[in-house]
Amino acid sequence: MFDEVVAQPFNRLMQDFITQRPTTADLEAHEHHIFTSVYKLIEQNQALFAALLSSKAGSSEDGTVPSFDGLLSFFRLGTEEQLQKYRSRGETPPFDIGVGLRLAFGMLASSVLLRDWLFPDGAPTGEAIVNMLEHLVKRALDPA
Repeated sequence: MFDEVVAQPFNRLMQDFITQRPTTADLEAHEHHIFTSVYKLIEQNQALFAALLSSKAGSSEDGTVPSFDGLLSFFRLGTEEQLQKYRSRGETPPFDIGVGLRLAFGMLASSVLLRDWLFPDGAPTGEAIVNMLEHLVKRALDPA
């Protein structure tokens, strides 16, 4: 039931996001668009993301594990794009890019889903959050 009500709609949402995301030659504009789009995706689908977080991790009662292929595809695509930056400079990242991108996604998701908890004195605008996270992630994950 969880798979039908939560996992499958989530996978469709993530696949649609990957399929429909525009690309541009301007890498900085492209990356900003991705950060903003992911933030809005989470914000507009908070109930679905909250259901994912509130579910028990791992297998269900019947022993099956829900598939999150949409999220895995999103992580694979982002990892490949980030690795391409390093390859174009002839460099190798000094850390696991895939882990870094998953943590960045977690920060972005947390800024939406835990907004009241993280900012009990009043949250900054979504744009300010996106800009700050984008800055942090670029400094942490991009080639020097």
